[in-house]
Amino acid sequence: MKNWLPLIVLIFALHISCSTENIQYQITGSVSGSADGTIEIDGQTIPISEGGGFSFVKEIERPVFLDISYANLEWTVFLLPESSLDIQISGGSLDAIEYKGDLIPSNTFLLGIVPVSQEINDFLNQNWVQIHQQDQEDYISTIDSMKGRFMEDLPADEVFVKAWKTDVNFAFNKIMLYYPRNHFYYTGEKVELSDESISYIKVPEIDTLACFDLPSYKDFAEDWIDYKSEHLLEGKTSSKHYKLMKMDAVSRLIPEIFTSQFLRDYWYAEYLKEHIENNSLSNSQPYIKEFEEVCKSDTIVTEMQNYLTAVRDSRADHEVEIYKTDNSFNLEAHIFYPNDTLALERHPAIVIFHGGGWNSGNPSWAFERAKHFRDLGLVAIAAQYRLCNVHDITAIESMSDARDLIMWMRQS
Repeated sequence: MKNWLPLIVLIFALHISCSTENIQYQITGSVSGSADGTIEIDGQTIPISEGGGFSFVKEIERPVFLDISYANLEWTVFLLPESSLDIQISGGSLDAIEYKGDLIPSNTFLLGIVPVSQEINDFLNQNWVQIHQQDQEDYISTIDSMKGRFMEDLPADEVFVKAWKTDVNFAFNKIMLYYPRNHFYYTGEKVELSDESISYIKVPEIDTLACFDLPSYKDFAEDWIDYKSEHLLEGKTSSKHYKLMKMDAVSRLIPEIFTSQFLRDYWYAEYLKEHIENNSLSNSQPYIKEFEEVCKSDTIVTEMQNYLTAVRDSRADHEVEIYKTDNSFNLEAHIFYPNDTLALERHPAIVIFHGGGWNSGNPSWAFERAKHFRDLGLVAIAAQYRLCNVHDITAIESMSDARDLIMWMRQS
């Protein structure tokens, strides 16, 4: 690791695009005497020219936090539409970073919070088990005290403070949602979050579009939807597969959690794509139909149409048959026939079961392997089987699906 850095100057310059919806910003900078050829901004590796220059384009609609790393330094900057920021780095520590331009107090605060964040991460790593062995009241108090460390000496910028506090709540309250599961794992004691804890954990800004781009928003929102849907299904008995029940619950809860049409559409699309990915197209048709009826956001409609087209295109070069239905859940056999196979002609066959540790994956993971055997003259089948979960499916059911597929093949 390096212990020094040359002078770096980053200039955040505003460039307004022709679009009435998006404002395009360009981050440009120069590096004096740089030994590194790249700088990473917002997860993207940006090349540094021989002369030390680089540029980065970002469309900003809402307040954002961008991660920056160069050599051995990592830090975060806060940006708003219509803001500009100049960053100077004159050494190999965070203390060597100075700002000019807009949002100086806010971004100076973010520099000072880096060692606090590392301290909290170290504390969590070293005391994770003991923390989750506490009773619920002490546990919430412990997590809350850690949150408090991030709220000290805040700058006077109201917009920044609101965004920062909200993101800290998203990050830490996400951890709290898993207290019952982790407490049971480390103590063997089953507990439920109290109504008081749930009220505390819920972050109202989950339904605020302005928070959509905050770093911890999507992780918290997804975990909150999962928690609420699983809680809704607790104690319910049904002949329906749990994953179908879960998607039913999600489609019911999303309109209750979100009043923003965009957020409703976004989260329905996210869960629908995940459902298709893990449970197949044949188990997703009712939800696709419902999504097409309720989604009003043009960009999300287009993204979903493109996604469905890609899924259907991936199935176009082979046949798909349902070999088994259990608790209303269809299991697909993706059959790749050799090009010279005639109708009703018997042929040697091979079945390929995708990996994933019993709890992840889908038949498409085996498509390329199936094509390989098809080209060798075999009928190749990429098989779907039920994935394990903590509710109604174990590896025993997964193996029974494999057995039933072989029996189905012999009968076919």
